Amino acid sequence: MNRTRILGTYVMVCGVLQGLLYLALSISRNCEWLCCFDSRIGIAFFELWSGREQMEPSVVRWLTVGWILALGVLLFVGRRLVKTYIVSEIVLSLPNIVYFAMVALASFAPDPQFSVTGLLWPIIVTLVFSIVPLMLAFWSRRHHPTSPRGS
Repeated sequence: MNRTRILGTYVMVCGVLQGLLYLALSISRNCEWLCCFDSRIGIAFFELWSGREQMEPSVVRWLTVGWILALGVLLFVGRRLVKTYIVSEIVLSLPNIVYFAMVALASFAPDPQFSVTGLLWPIIVTLVFSIVPLMLAFWSRRHHPTSPRGS
């Protein structure tokens, strides 16, 4: 299996798992504790910060699932969209980084409402769903021949 197909497989699995998580969050209010396993928790944070009242996945978060799944399928079938995936993953991960920074800064307040220890699972999820596939994408690009040898 070539490197792009490995990346595509990993990205598809991430997309399916993210979709299943959103399905669980959409179906039952008893599953709100699962929000800390959301690979796009930064987007959810900004939605709540802007006045959204529930953790149910928004259209924006569902669109991220569709986009990541589509990229995973296209990478798996051999389309050379590694650069597109890299840019997409970086853009989709930026809200997480801002969220982590805001929680870390808020934990230094005299009466902190957020704790850095609450970031353990979201950071692990970000590593598995964003950092690992990004590293695979860079690995795929670095080892992918751009032209046949001898030409």
